[in-house]
Amino acid sequence: AGGILLFIAGPGKASVDENVNIRIALDGGIAVNGVKTDGVTFRGVLAAALSASKDKMVIVTADAKNKVGLVVSVLDASKQAGALKLAVMKADIKAEGGGYGRF
Repeated sequence: AGGILLFIAGPGKASVDENVNIRIALDGGIAVNGVKTDGVTFRGVLAAALSASKDKMVIVTADAKNKVGLVVSVLDASKQAGALKLAVMKADIKAEGGGYGRF
């Protein structure tokens, strides 16, 4: 039965090769593969990134302080855009300065 495989990983536990990386900032901003998006551009940028992805895996990096609803919405949008695998990673805010981080 074709479902979504969800991984929960710590920092550095998943390979970023060929993956779509989504970073949710503490202010709620969302970056897809390092490109800042907004409510208008997010789904289009996500769809383009997934179409270029070989393995169709999305890695969502969020901080424990991010709203759960936003993280779930990003996971749901990823699934709707064609993601076959999803991973959630805890952000290292000290290393990333609380912003979008680097991919």
